[in-house]
Amino acid sequence: MQMNTRPTIAGIPQEMTVQTDQITAHGSVEGPRLYIPVKIDFTPNRTGNANPKEFFTVLSVSAELSVTEKYFVASQATMQVSWPIFMHNPIPVTFQFPLTAETLFQIEKYRQGDLAAQLKITIQVAITEDVLTGKPNNETRPVIHGFETPQAHQYFQIAHSLWVNKILLGLGYNAGALVEIPAVSILLPKEYAIAKDELREATRHFIAGQYDTAVAHCRSAIDPINAQFTNIRKNLTSKSEFQWLKKHFSTTYDYIEAILGSNYTLANKGHHPPSFGNFGRAEAETIIGTTTLLIAYFGKIIPDTIPAEEPIAQGGTV
Repeated sequence: MQMNTRPTIAGIPQEMTVQTDQITAHGSVEGPRLYIPVKIDFTPNRTGNANPKEFFTVLSVSAELSVTEKYFVASQATMQVSWPIFMHNPIPVTFQFPLTAETLFQIEKYRQGDLAAQLKITIQVAITEDVLTGKPNNETRPVIHGFETPQAHQYFQIAHSLWVNKILLGLGYNAGALVEIPAVSILLPKEYAIAKDELREATRHFIAGQYDTAVAHCRSAIDPINAQFTNIRKNLTSKSEFQWLKKHFSTTYDYIEAILGSNYTLANKGHHPPSFGNFGRAEAETIIGTTTLLIAYFGKIIPDTIPAEEPIAQGGTV
């Protein structure tokens, strides 16, 4: 287990606490930022003395954020300040860590439940002492007689529930690549709507680390489409959407039909015992991606047999 360390200023250990339950995220996908509050209990050399001879001034506070069990560096933050510390003074500090889409991807790739994290905090201080000026009334003036740059390491965990339900939402994280999902499918309207709902559930469980459940929802997403796709092949007339598709996209159709069957069979494992431990993150990610592309494909198959005046709903993004 990793042990926390404390910074020492002028020979006095300074206490600090990462307030994990108050960690937030803002900025969404355009500019994701992670906000981590830390309380630092600054204590000068002469605790309790109303007129200490020696004190210090905090000039800057910086932090390096490392995450997951690999503790790779995710971001850095620095604040330039001027905090004279004469007596014990607890000061709240909130570090704002800018993140990138690539960093978020790596975090989710290696995160196991709760998010392990570490802050390497560096504090720059000026050690100051009141010295006599030689003037009447024992007048003194502050004189800097040294600088110190102490460091500390704070290890902590961000709870799985907080990370998944609040922080990832604030960061605008999307579990996979953005794929345009049309709002409706004229080819399979009812089945397509069910498939989209199941796909959303699959993505939600994937982010939560419930990979078997995510794969099971992929099977449920494909199930209604799979059944109707077979019926289309068998029953529709020569002027149907299927025949149009078969005629103009024969190779594409054969490829999609093969993937559809394989994806359905693989995802079906999540519905039979053992229902857990069948899939890891990589497998679930691949199956969700394939399912998403299939559903998007069926939503976009709008053949030329549909009258031009019939409106086509605008697409959204999942």
